[in-house]
Amino acid sequence: MSPQSLNASASRRGVTIIELTIIVAVIILLVSTLIMAGKYYINHSNRSACITNLNQIHKAIRSTQNVGQLSIGSPLAMQDLVGADKALPKMPVCPQSSGSYTLANTILPHGEVMVFCQEYDSGVGSVDSSLEHSPPAGISW
Repeated sequence: MSPQSLNASASRRGVTIIELTIIVAVIILLVSTLIMAGKYYINHSNRSACITNLNQIHKAIRSTQNVGQLSIGSPLAMQDLVGADKALPKMPVCPQSSGSYTLANTILPHGEVMVFCQEYDSGVGSVDSSLEHSPPAGISW
């Protein structure tokens, strides 16, 4: 073996700084993509769970209206829906932190949304009634 080939193979043993930088950049890109996908999944699964809860509450309102023969415009309160022998055995909880459900004061005509979710806006630190969790115009009720 010639001395030149020994020197060439000895200098190519390790990984260069450029190769190492590229590998680290690719790993960072993959990890950040996984983190963003995880946040997207969590937000949308929470939204889906909240819409399911809104649907349950809305059905409980209509059930209470039908069983109690209440007319449109009758007063409506959460304690009329939640209890051991009522339409909802326990109050559903919004999966968002500090999210709560708000009812309309009275029973509204069919097709009207009577339940709203107030999500906690962690960026501002206040309750935000942006209705992000509510389906548009109550079409899925």
